[in-house]
Amino acid sequence: HDLAMRGDRRRAQAVFQLGDYCGAFNALRVLERELPRDPEVPLREAMVLKRAGQGELSERAARRARRRRPGWQEAQAFLGELRLERGDPEEALQQFDLCLKKDPSLYLALVGKGRALEELFRRQHPVAIADMVAPMEKAVAQNGSDPLALLVLARMKFAYLKRPQEAEAL
Repeated sequence: HDLAMRGDRRRAQAVFQLGDYCGAFNALRVLERELPRDPEVPLREAMVLKRAGQGELSERAARRARRRRPGWQEAQAFLGELRLERGDPEEALQQFDLCLKKDPSLYLALVGKGRALEELFRRQHPVAIADMVAPMEKAVAQNGSDPLALLVLARMKFAYLKRPQEAEAL
């Protein structure tokens, strides 16, 4: 039984990576029936729904995950990502800061905070460039293989810090 569920998780992940969001969602619905209290299932559903362009449904699924595991910072950070995508960097930043108070090295929150601060900077809010770059540098130091974090940090170093050599080295 446990082995079958691990296989279902792997199948859902593989289908998701292929871009078959409907197939991934269906596989997760099977897991939801099998594991009705597992918070990871609705969070993965939220990720699939986000990729499929279903922001409201994605948020509902992420909130369901957080209710199943109160205080789960990954779910909180994902909610921040959804806020950022909806064009609300202030609310997103609040979500990321809440996460980072509990876990200062949470990768998703570091990347999200850097992106939220950059968006606020672009909107002419008083954001120090060093404050915007710091969480991205910390995130890249943790996981230097994530293309999104590398791209954002390179852009920041090139556009804001005027350090093209450092940007190119990333």
